[in-house]
Amino acid sequence: DMVPTILDLAGVSNPYEGAVPLPGQSLKPTFNGDTGWERHIWWYHEGNRALRVGNWKIVAANEQAWELIRIDKDRTESDNLAVEHPEKVLEMEKEWQGMLDDFREVAPVQVRKSD
Repeated sequence: DMVPTILDLAGVSNPYEGAVPLPGQSLKPTFNGDTGWERHIWWYHEGNRALRVGNWKIVAANEQAWELIRIDKDRTESDNLAVEHPEKVLEMEKEWQGMLDDFREVAPVQVRKSD
């Protein structure tokens, strides 16, 4: 999401002519106070991974199981709800994997397999 945000702020579309569309979303609408924007914030760094969709967030350290957090009710992110809501974890994990697959299509050399 950082790359789409930076490009959006700079007024630049995909800088690679004829390339696969860049994955992720610009966060620019939130800078202007747009509260109606449905956020899907995704990240993957050195095996650590997460996805935030609205008030739900899945997060996992390198090779650990997903944790599920309801951030509007748990700002300290200390209450793992994965056992109580396994269907939500699977739904969000599928979306996270799809975003990783999209990213790998754009930058296959730089991204390691997570499995």
